Amino acid sequence: MTRGLGMDASGAWYDDVAVGDSFRAPVTVTDTHLVLGAGLIGDFNPHHADDEYAKGTRFGTRILHGMLTSALMGAPVGMYFHGTAIAYLEHNARFTAPVRAGDTLTTRWTVTARDDKPRHGGGVVILRGECRNQDDVVVAEADGKILVRARSAAPGLSAWTVKLARDRARAFGDEIGSAIDEPGVDLDQRCARVDLSPSRPRPRGCRPRR
Repeated sequence: MTRGLGMDASGAWYDDVAVGDSFRAPVTVTDTHLVLGAGLIGDFNPHHADDEYAKGTRFGTRILHGMLTSALMGAPVGMYFHGTAIAYLEHNARFTAPVRAGDTLTTRWTVTARDDKPRHGGGVVILRGECRNQDDVVVAEADGKILVRARSAAPGLSAWTVKLARDRARAFGDEIGSAIDEPGVDLDQRCARVDLSPSRPRPRGCRPRR
């Protein structure tokens, strides 16, 4: 499955992801990336900031920071899971060729495994990434792990929170259990249907009534 990248919160849900799925995105590196990147991360090594110094190196020109190449690789992951990501857990990169201003980089990520995490209302998607320049040279490779929400999880509540609320409902005989299961009802509406006096236990996220 190959999906487009967009800003419309239409990211892939954990339920939709399968091993072998892939996605990619291109970006052209400019001198602005080198200049602003150096200021952003505080790395003014002459390999990145000094033209005259760079002429005498094995690269012949200034090159992009490896950390910024890694960040550019990670960006498509955030966009692919736009609005469905819970947390980006891990990102390990290896750099195999220099990146210069003017290079167009295309990063392709492939899903290599899935790890269900029902307590978090989704699962971990395990990815392998490869970044190539306009000459089809591999400039970097990476592995990533991202925790993604499942479509089947209760809206606004993790599976663990739902279980906790159900347990409390059984213990105190109130209406928490039925309230949290009703589709199309947001957290505030659910909370309003439950006795949330300060002396009663309440679902996580619900405030006591005044």
